[in-house]
Amino acid sequence: MISSSSEAYTAKLFDPKDIFLKLRKSWKRPLVTNFCMILLSLGIAFFYIILIVITSIFPSDSYYVLCLGVIGLTILVWYFYLDALWEVSLIVSVLEEGSSGLKVIGRAANLIKGKRLQASLMMVVSLIPHGLLVMMTKFLTSYNQSLDDELAFTIPFKNLFFCFMKLFMLVAFTVFYHERKTSQDEKEEGNNGIYLPIASGDGV
Repeated sequence: MISSSSEAYTAKLFDPKDIFLKLRKSWKRPLVTNFCMILLSLGIAFFYIILIVITSIFPSDSYYVLCLGVIGLTILVWYFYLDALWEVSLIVSVLEEGSSGLKVIGRAANLIKGKRLQASLMMVVSLIPHGLLVMMTKFLTSYNQSLDDELAFTIPFKNLFFCFMKLFMLVAFTVFYHERKTSQDEKEEGNNGIYLPIASGDGV
């Protein structure tokens, strides 16, 4: 899906044989990247658990509530940022050869740099349809008291919607990746440009 979205964005068409060869070469890189992102997420979660435990030692006063509020806010910020970083890392691992694991994560963080808020808001927006779906399924199943009928309706519907949203986010972040990559390439070309001074007056 990532390769197809990239081809559509760049208007580069590959025949099925080339696509198959690319998939065969790159299928391991997303797995390694996923594993590294899981370890990174667990490390951050462990850090916040320790921070909350340390905070709970202090007396329950206004400062304690304020500290918990700040911690909760930073957890939300990190959650959406890590989600966006995860998406871009997967795209980088598929589209850029010779990159996997921590190298891909560093590359993705560099691409997101300067657009962290936009990338995080994309993840926030993706949760809105999910919330509407939960409300709609609860409303539609509220008239049916049979658990079997409710599960038969909600599980396939939610899974289908989840797959659709996942595909949509992959396409959106593939476009985001190409825009950031183009922007950074243009900046690098500008920084590497050589400007020769023009001498004024007659040469000696």
